[in-house]
Amino acid sequence: MDTDLHALVLQLTERVNRLEKMVRSNPISDAPSMNLSEWIENCVVTTEDVDMVYENNGFMNAFKNCIARNHANIPIPIMKFKNMTYVYESDSWEKADSTAHIHVLTRDIWRKFLKLHMQTPPDPLLEDDMRDMQRKCILEMRQKLYEVKKNRMELCRWVMKIDS
Repeated sequence: MDTDLHALVLQLTERVNRLEKMVRSNPISDAPSMNLSEWIENCVVTTEDVDMVYENNGFMNAFKNCIARNHANIPIPIMKFKNMTYVYESDSWEKADSTAHIHVLTRDIWRKFLKLHMQTPPDPLLEDDMRDMQRKCILEMRQKLYEVKKNRMELCRWVMKIDS
C-alpha cells in the first residue's frame, strides 16, 4: 500500500515539474506593453493611409498599411502558440475570437480613418463630385472590410500571421 502511494506521489511530482517547466517556457506568459484595446486606441492613421482608400479597391491596402506601420512601432498584442491564436485583452492572454476581435479592430480603426478624412480640409482644386466620391469610399470602407465575408477572412488571416 505504501509503495503504491509513494509511486503515485512520485508520478504526481513529475507531472507538476513538467507543467511548471511548460509554464516557464510558454511565450504567452510574457505580457506585452498594452492590450488590444489600448493598441487600437494608440493606432495612428495618416493622410497617406486615407489617400490609399481612394485608389481602386484601396480600402484593404490602406487598412493593412496602417496596421503594419503601427505594428512596426508597437507590436499588435496577438500571438500564435501551438496552432492557436491568442489576443492580449484585459491584462491576460485570451483565445482569439476572430469574428469579435476583427470586428472591433475594423470598427475602431475605420472610425479613425473617417475622423481624419472629415478633419482634412478639402483640396480647392478638387471638384465637389470627386470629394463626394472620396467620402463615399471612406464610408463604405468598414462595410467592405467587415461585412464582406471574403474580405473579413482575408483581413483575419493577414492579422493573425502579421509576425510570421
